[in-house]
Amino acid sequence: MKSVVNVKIVENRGNINIKKKMQSYPEDKKAGIRSIQVHDKDVKSAVPGDRVGFSLKGVTVGEVERGHMLAKPGILQASDTLTGSFRKSKYFADPIGAGMKMFIAAGLQYRQVDVVKIEGDSITLKADRKIAYAKGSGFLLLKPDGKMRIAGVVTPQ
Repeated sequence: MKSVVNVKIVENRGNINIKKKMQSYPEDKKAGIRSIQVHDKDVKSAVPGDRVGFSLKGVTVGEVERGHMLAKPGILQASDTLTGSFRKSKYFADPIGAGMKMFIAAGLQYRQVDVVKIEGDSITLKADRKIAYAKGSGFLLLKPDGKMRIAGVVTPQ
C-alpha cells in the first residue's frame, strides 16, 4: 500500500526522517515514510514548521482523512468518548446540557458530538467517530445553530 499526504509538521519533537515508523491517528494504522518532499524537492528529513509531502507505506489514500495525525506510536490518544474540563465562553449565553448536539474542532478534525454529561466544569462528550489528540490539548466546543458559535474550550483529562 502506498499513499501521498500533504501535512504541516507542528510538534517540536525532532526531525522526521525517511524510513521512520509512524502511526496514523485516530486510526491504529502503522505507516512508514518512503520519501519526503519540501516545496517539490526530495529531502531526507523535515523539521517542525515545514509543509511537507510524505509518501507513505502501510496506509492507503482512503485511510488518511483531513485532520488525521502522524506521530510516533503511542504519542497521541484517540477516542470517540472525551471527558475533560470545560470552560464556557463568556460570550455564549445559551445553556449547555446532556443530550445536546454540538461540534468539536480539534486541530483540523471537525466532529459532531453529543453532550453526555456536564457537571460544574467537567464535561463528557460522545463523538460520531474517533478524535486524535495530545493529552492536555484544547478543543473548541461549537454550537452549529444558524451562525456557528464557540461555546467554550474542552481540555481532555
